[in-house]
Amino acid sequence: MVKWFTFQNEIVDGPFTTAQVKTLSYPQDTLVWGRVQKDWISIDQWRDTVDETLSNSNIFPIDIGREWHYGIDGESFGPFSRIDLIDSLKQIKSLDDVLLWTNGMKDWTSIFEFHDVLQEMGINKRHHPRAEINGSVFVNFENGERVMGQLVSISEGGIGFTGIEDLTPGETVNLEILCSIFSKSIRVTAQVRYISESNFVGAQFMNIHSEALAQIVGYIKNSESIKVPFYTRKSA
Repeated sequence: MVKWFTFQNEIVDGPFTTAQVKTLSYPQDTLVWGRVQKDWISIDQWRDTVDETLSNSNIFPIDIGREWHYGIDGESFGPFSRIDLIDSLKQIKSLDDVLLWTNGMKDWTSIFEFHDVLQEMGINKRHHPRAEINGSVFVNFENGERVMGQLVSISEGGIGFTGIEDLTPGETVNLEILCSIFSKSIRVTAQVRYISESNFVGAQFMNIHSEALAQIVGYIKNSESIKVPFYTRKSA
């Protein structure tokens, strides 16, 4: 299933299903992006073209057939379809030590790096030390190409962003982070840890200047995020 993100008033929100974006009311200056698109487009253009875009895309067989595994206490379980994975994870009381793996990933990764999985489980992101943030991130490729994406979240150890394709898990990239809350842009080398089905990218810092890290830590402490050791589910 294709997941969509919206961008309005410098805030990225999502992921949403196709039906949700079709039925919800958005201001005319809202932009929409999904992994089947190269760029963000206006909500009106999205509504005019989404059916044709989906019919011409081969993303559905890829997503539906994707196999997932989870590991806990040294034991692995799977393979699961995406739906079965979510159902299985909902039965686990504490997610602290849960790792996930799927096709294309180099290593097992903490479930807390999979924002789309957590959202489908109904996990409250406010109980995680990662803070939401609005800004831009640039990936500087070795061939000289420079591509901009939307900064979505940040932590002491890495960032999450959307809008940049042609990345692979395990790849080392040079990033530049721009946000008005920081005194200057942050340049850092990072490793791509995870790319979701909705093309959300989780990248882990490999080295970062102490001054930049201090600014990030300060932002997280002053944000609305509450740092506790585990996520909690939203109450029904």
